[in-house]
Amino acid sequence: MEELKRQNESMELKNKINCSGGIEKAKRVGRTVEDIDRGGIEYAKRVGRTIKDINSEKIEKTKQVNRVVKNIDN
Repeated sequence: MEELKRQNESMELKNKINCSGGIEKAKRVGRTVEDIDRGGIEYAKRVGRTIKDINSEKIEKTKQVNRVVKNIDN
């Protein structure tokens, strides 16, 4: 039980760290995080896809770019 509680606290901390980038961006552009999230959801609805699909596509593009950069360096 104690281990589960510790894992939960660890996940909450990771989420706060990951979200801090979003909070900083929201402050820079003068919007709230909720507005930005809502904008992402609206975009997904407009293009007829899910947030999960869009995010996985972004991850795949990042991997491809990293491979290209690595090949150029070699």
